[in-house]
Amino acid sequence: MKKLLFLLPFTLFVACDNVGKYAEAITSVAGEWDGATEAVTGLLGNITTAQGGITEMLGGMNISEELQGSLAADVLGQLTGFKDQVTNQGTALSGILEQVNAFKGQWEEKGQALQGLKDGLSAGKLPEDVEGTISGLKEMIATGTSKVGEWGPQVEGAQSGAKSAFDQFTSLLASVTAGE
Repeated sequence: MKKLLFLLPFTLFVACDNVGKYAEAITSVAGEWDGATEAVTGLLGNITTAQGGITEMLGGMNISEELQGSLAADVLGQLTGFKDQVTNQGTALSGILEQVNAFKGQWEEKGQALQGLKDGLSAGKLPEDVEGTISGLKEMIATGTSKVGEWGPQVEGAQSGAKSAFDQFTSLLASVTAGE
């Protein structure tokens, strides 16, 4: 028993040294993770805002039956086409949102692994395969950054496409109803 007590300080020193060995890497990846999380969360906010804008636009694109009956068929067709374009951009945003939400689930799962590392660092006892976990987190950060870079322009494109079609709709509608 006395021999085992003699080894206790050595064991604690080795365990603490192991934690110290990874402290900088864990802190670094946690900082990178926080930045990438902000980008993913910001993208979700942008999508929600864009969807709200498209819903608002569609609400302003209703044509009364009376007005529909007084418009030339080609004008009505153009107006309907513009409204369809706005609807299609909303559908595109919904598709992007589905992809982002699926990715967010993976992101949150990896976030739990990061929290495990941070908790282990605080407690002085790290979980198994610290290097593998850090490597996996770095890969996820790179993937997240890449995907935000891919989805961001798609969201902006859907927003600008919807805005353009809405503007054309309102302009055409104003020109054909100006004499009424």
